[in-house]
Amino acid sequence: MGNCMLEKRSSLSQRALMGLLRVATLMSLFLCCLQEINAQLDSIHYIPPVHNRNFNNTSNGDRYQAVYLSTPSILPITVDIEDGTGTLLKSLTVSNSSDAVFDLNDFYGNNNGVYTNADDTNLSNNNTVLSVTRDSLNVPLNESGIILKSSGLFYANFRIKTGFQASSLTAKGQAAAGTTFFIGANANNTEASRDRTNIFASFMATEDNTTITIDGYADTTIFHDATANFSVYPLTFTLDEGQSYVISTYTDENVTNGTENELIGARVNSDRPIVMNTGNLLHAALGVTGAARDMGMDQSVPIEWLGTQYAFIRGNQTNDNLEIPMIIAIEDNTEISINGVVDTTIQRGEYYRIHGSNYSADKTMLRRHPY
Repeated sequence: MGNCMLEKRSSLSQRALMGLLRVATLMSLFLCCLQEINAQLDSIHYIPPVHNRNFNNTSNGDRYQAVYLSTPSILPITVDIEDGTGTLLKSLTVSNSSDAVFDLNDFYGNNNGVYTNADDTNLSNNNTVLSVTRDSLNVPLNESGIILKSSGLFYANFRIKTGFQASSLTAKGQAAAGTTFFIGANANNTEASRDRTNIFASFMATEDNTTITIDGYADTTIFHDATANFSVYPLTFTLDEGQSYVISTYTDENVTNGTENELIGARVNSDRPIVMNTGNLLHAALGVTGAARDMGMDQSVPIEWLGTQYAFIRGNQTNDNLEIPMIIAIEDNTEISINGVVDTTIQRGEYYRIHGSNYSADKTMLRRHPY
């Protein structure tokens, strides 16, 4: 009888323990998911500078730049904004009831911090901490790019507006730092506005003596430089902590070689963690008659954050040629399925533009990799 009771109690204890373990496991999974969902919420953010080739153009030059800060914290937190050398540029206080803005128009003395359409003073007539001219391409930059730090968690969103276009980039916090990336951007039309469109990529080192190598593009690709354009393969450079480096290919300078979009899918390897921004601060859409131009930029994530299943939601554009998700393969024999149907297979560094006609009636699209 005693043994029977002991066995029952032991069984009950084991069931209780298993229940606690299941709860603990579920909580761990929840916390892991929560951490991934909040990858953009961090106590430190890095934003390398971007490049707009139309820096002195009234219509397409940067006329407004700002970094918007927000936080879920009820209590106010202070965010320190530093340049690449560690020099404090600004300290801002933010809480969940009070956002803050690092307004570069105000910082550089234009518009008193207020953007108006009547203002034709382009910020990019001179280099800003977040947007560099062609004179600053292909060289290590000490004072460009910003690092945002706080004792609390916060979001950081960098916004640019020109005369006709606008774009934004959300910093990914410490999740943005890694050692292997692939460059992404919008593919450029070679006929419309090719003397104003480009692709850029920018990098910031988080440690000293960081060597960065870019490969996976045609060796005839022409990189723009203020002194003399050049072709090199692979492209290698070294940065110290806080330094930035910006490269760009201009469409019209690469048309003859057919390399105007070669940077898309290029691989970036570094021996220490870096942060990378890519995009076009003016591109002309493929498959569209006329000058369908826009801006687009983003902060990339290293390959360890990439997945195999993505859902796309269509915007307000009714032209199927302008609602184009792009897939870049980081491995050979990457099979792409759209809404459950195999569409194509691409190799590492190749990209595939999914036509907007693949969106369903509810404006959604599901893309899967088979493993």
